[in-house]
Amino acid sequence: MKLIIFCQEEETKKTIIDSLILNYEFLVNNSNGYQAIQEGIEVNYSLNIKKKFDVPLLRELFYKFKGNLVRLSMLKYPSKVIKKCLLSGDDFVLQIFFEEICKHNFQILGKYK
Repeated sequence: MKLIIFCQEEETKKTIIDSLILNYEFLVNNSNGYQAIQEGIEVNYSLNIKKKFDVPLLRELFYKFKGNLVRLSMLKYPSKVIKKCLLSGDDFVLQIFFEEICKHNFQILGKYK
């Protein structure tokens, strides 16, 4: 994944990021794949450091994870990716995550009434 750092062409960087997004389901559950996604988030973030949340990979991943954030956050490899997203994102990412957690908790509470 460090290959993206050395890419001179923006189009090549975009292709790598697009590949990570396209294959996220496999990668996020794989012992090496989740590291590729984490590295991609980190590199993509550092490329856009002046604009804190202008991180296409992070934004796309969170949209893909939406609805499954609670489940993914309890699994070994996906939880590490979720953590990286939360640490690299802004209030928008946190808001999505906490809204989903609250919704999930209310569903659990509703079962015990």
